[in-house]
Amino acid sequence: MTHDKNIFTQLDTSNKYHVHVGNGAVLETQGKGTIAVQTKKGTKFINDVLLGPDLSENLLSIPQMMLHGYSVIFKDEHCIIYDPQKREIAKIKMQNKTFSLFWDTSLEQANKVQSDETWLWHKRYGYFNIGAFNFLYNKNMVRDIPFLPPIQNLCD
Repeated sequence: MTHDKNIFTQLDTSNKYHVHVGNGAVLETQGKGTIAVQTKKGTKFINDVLLGPDLSENLLSIPQMMLHGYSVIFKDEHCIIYDPQKREIAKIKMQNKTFSLFWDTSLEQANKVQSDETWLWHKRYGYFNIGAFNFLYNKNMVRDIPFLPPIQNLCD
């Protein structure tokens, strides 16, 4: 769960849930979607992330991680997270009886929502070249793809 709407690569605001948190409070979520985070092993996508605007901190659900094939081991004052291919993606040292995981914020900045339709299609297709999109449009190779005008400051 996260309180930051800006880190979602996709967000469905029709999904709303009531979630019981550790202090006994019940929070109403405002949507569910996917976020991308930068790890030492590259970009990882976390699905089924709930948007909880009333949260003060982001929360990572160990049972949800396990249901998606991740392994989590607590050992020697560390929490170690392995992806479904058994590769270590994070090792977090316990501090003040919690495990705080800090993501690379540069990725969050790269995924901020833009209202420009060109940028949206560019992200939907894995940062596909805009000229290639317009080739597909001109040749009528993809149904319902719009013509996309060029944009400034396209990602590197």
